[in-house]
Amino acid sequence: MSGEQKESLWWSLLSHPKLLLMVFAGPCIVYLGARDLETTLLERSPTPIRADRFAEDYRGQRWLTVEGRLLPEYAWWHASNNGFVDVHVPLVPADWKPDQTVHVVRSLSMQGSEVGSWKAKTARAPNYRLTGLTGPLGPMRYWDMFPTLRFEEPVVYINDGGTPAPPLLGLFLLAIGGFFLVCSWKWLATLLVFWWRRRQAAAAERENAERVMWS
Repeated sequence: MSGEQKESLWWSLLSHPKLLLMVFAGPCIVYLGARDLETTLLERSPTPIRADRFAEDYRGQRWLTVEGRLLPEYAWWHASNNGFVDVHVPLVPADWKPDQTVHVVRSLSMQGSEVGSWKAKTARAPNYRLTGLTGPLGPMRYWDMFPTLRFEEPVVYINDGGTPAPPLLGLFLLAIGGFFLVCSWKWLATLLVFWWRRRQAAAAERENAERVMWS
């Protein structure tokens, strides 16, 4: 291998594959950590429901609090085990009109004997602030469950209970990615300075050799 190849910048970089890996891995890990931390912080900063902005307001969240009113007259009931029934009831903004779309369905389970009292209580006080885990309504055929309502993607369901995830994973990724980022770019800068000085020294050595040859 020629001396010029050994002195080239690309050869100097390629001779340090672990350094190159850290240079590119650091920003990626920082990005993943920032995204996870952002999602976790959003989960801890719930926003009152707005159907027209649901996808934008709740993107990426799995635990949240939403405000609105339940529509018990549209509830869908399904018999479960041991005398329990599963209930799916739409949750809409307070100013919702029947011709508007629905984005959220609350899912809960109760004893069959509690159905009557739940309906009466909900009819008296339809405004709710719900806290829990969310997920896509997915394989549930909500157009069959609620034939008189109009749904628009993304439709999610919310289950009461649960707590937001701690930001440990996001902080861990940020710490690791930040360490990789600082160290790799510091080492890269050191390598570039070393390569530049070595190139300047080689150029000076060639210049001195030419002077001796022509003297």
